[in-house]
Amino acid sequence: MLDNFHNKKIGRLGEKMAAKYLKRQGYKIIAKNYNTHYGEIDIIATKNNCVAFIEVKTRTSLRYGYPEQAIHPWKLQHFQNAVQSYISQNEKPLAGKEISLDAVSVEYDPNTNDAKITHLENIS
Repeated sequence: MLDNFHNKKIGRLGEKMAAKYLKRQGYKIIAKNYNTHYGEIDIIATKNNCVAFIEVKTRTSLRYGYPEQAIHPWKLQHFQNAVQSYISQNEKPLAGKEISLDAVSVEYDPNTNDAKITHLENIS
């Protein structure tokens, strides 16, 4: 139970760091933690004529691999379904826009409070 709480806390921290990073890169955040029947979309952001749907993965160590390695094929399928659900409910505002399914990898060091953030575009 404590591990689950800790993981959620680290995950939310990573999402905040990712959002700050994306803003510095010129993205405008339009939604966070958007829930669908298929799961949650961590961040939805726009830049130029593109709407990016972003899965954020955060790790405090590389014991289990890099954060982006946690996006298994079944997770990617759920993510794609969640994005399709969002698109079908928001067709008009998305008309004519490019769609990108992205991931942001956050390697967070709680001892130094530093993070290495990597934005992976078009992961599907």
